[in-house]
Amino acid sequence: MRLLILASKVLAWPFRYKSQAAAVTMCFSALFSFVLFVVPLRNVILYPAIEYAWREVNTYDLIRIHFVQETIPHGVFNSVSCPEISKPRIAKSEINISGVFSYEHLLSRDAQVLALRKGHGRFLPAIDMNQKIENLYLYKVAVLALKRVGLQHFLVAGSLLGLNRHKGFVPWDDDLDIAVSLDSWELVKQTLCCIDGFELIKEHVLHWKFRFTDRIYPFLDIFFYRMDEDYVWAVTHYTRKTFIYPTGYVFPLSESTFEGIKVPVPRDSLSVARRIYDYSICKAFKGHIGRNFSLMESYPQGYSVEEVPCVELTYMYPMYHLT
Repeated sequence: MRLLILASKVLAWPFRYKSQAAAVTMCFSALFSFVLFVVPLRNVILYPAIEYAWREVNTYDLIRIHFVQETIPHGVFNSVSCPEISKPRIAKSEINISGVFSYEHLLSRDAQVLALRKGHGRFLPAIDMNQKIENLYLYKVAVLALKRVGLQHFLVAGSLLGLNRHKGFVPWDDDLDIAVSLDSWELVKQTLCCIDGFELIKEHVLHWKFRFTDRIYPFLDIFFYRMDEDYVWAVTHYTRKTFIYPTGYVFPLSESTFEGIKVPVPRDSLSVARRIYDYSICKAFKGHIGRNFSLMESYPQGYSVEEVPCVELTYMYPMYHLT
């Protein structure tokens, strides 16, 4: 009832103007403003322009968070002076691989051809067992170093989706994603730039990559976040499409298992994953189209499907929490 009263007042207001054209213009402006700030109406009218993760965020907060230009902190690109080069606090051989999913049933040519004939080539595993272990090792090296200096992190983006839906990597993804508070960027930089055998790539949009010094891949994606009493959001503008979380969903952090290793996650990680992604729809990542180029040539249509209901991929992978 209050909404109807408000609507009637908003729509009546322009007709105080004597000019019919001015009244019509003001009426449309008032109506658009009204629709814009009524979230259900906004989502219907502006669909699909509204990102999936934004659909439960009110318009005021969306404007306040997403459309404000972030200022890059001074000194982000300054070189780092390392008092000492530290050794990694874990060896690759110490990674517990008992919980790592190998998806051996998809390694045979017959299994891959079956997927290609269904058009599901983009959903074949993006990385093999050894590459998974390298990713997990890279992650552990970074987070143990951060933990040593008192910094906390949590999984975000595709890694958070994968943890809930696949108990680990999204099978067709090839890296890990974590978030750290923007207040800690200097300590993150100082810590991760001074580990023997590793380097930190600092991009101007505050989307950093931690990797081995002798190769480009794999890498750990590091995003920075700001927060207030209502929301936690990514500093990197393009990441905000899937990184605006209610603060109460995130803190205090919880713990879960990712490919057999313990990881910090948002307090209600499943709710966050459902909120930011169309959880039951599996979407391929652009550029992640597998590694078997001979099969790509033989079955070019096998990579035609870019998104599909996840239940259609259960012949390839177990899926969790789809209902």
